[in-house]
Amino acid sequence: MVLSFRLFCLKTGVQILLREYSFDSKNRLTFFEEDVINIFPVVKHINPRVCMNYSFVTTTLLLI
Repeated sequence: MVLSFRLFCLKTGVQILLREYSFDSKNRLTFFEEDVINIFPVVKHINPRVCMNYSFVTTTLLLI
């Protein structure tokens, strides 16, 4: 359960307070608003290929 919670935080960009969380109790909340420290954007990128760069350059030169 802790591993899946960690993966969720990594994929969504949520940073939470470092403390011992109890996932066993169903009657009590696991974490609160105060536990969320920061929310940062998760950016995924693709490394451009040489053929893409060539087409960008040729298109730009034609526009000039």
